[in-house]
Amino acid sequence: MKQGLTIGIIFIIIVISIFIYNTIVNKQEEVPRMEKYSDISKSILEKNFPSHYGGSFIDSNGILNINWVGDNEEEVKNLIKNSEVIVNKVQFTLNCLNEIKLSLRRNMSELNIKYMFVGIEENRVLIFVKDFTQVKKIKEIVNLDAIQIVKTDSEIIYDDAK
Repeated sequence: MKQGLTIGIIFIIIVISIFIYNTIVNKQEEVPRMEKYSDISKSILEKNFPSHYGGSFIDSNGILNINWVGDNEEEVKNLIKNSEVIVNKVQFTLNCLNEIKLSLRRNMSELNIKYMFVGIEENRVLIFVKDFTQVKKIKEIVNLDAIQIVKTDSEIIYDDAK
């Protein structure tokens, strides 16, 4: 009985060790890619493009996606000279989305907003409300196309100050 338990514990330790090793190896492989993507994003911002910049994110395949407002996507691709980057044409700049969030932040409690954040992948400000009673007021303050309102039962009230 004790021998079976000991073998079971050793097996579990081996499985956990393999998992931890694979996680560490994968993280080490991702670091250079993340640094490269960080450099690409910085180069875009340094080229005076923030008025077109809609944010960037790493998708589930580990590929850098750059959101871009306007018709000069080829200029972005030429600037970064990297085939591993996807340029998404979006409707709203990151500056615009942050301004929308800030305009709502002043009235969060009276608008029944529990929390909100800029969803880079969605290219929207995601607004979580406890009920939909104040949606009309929210729509009067901001561009309806730039927001996504979601009902939540969460008691956590969080305001992303960025």
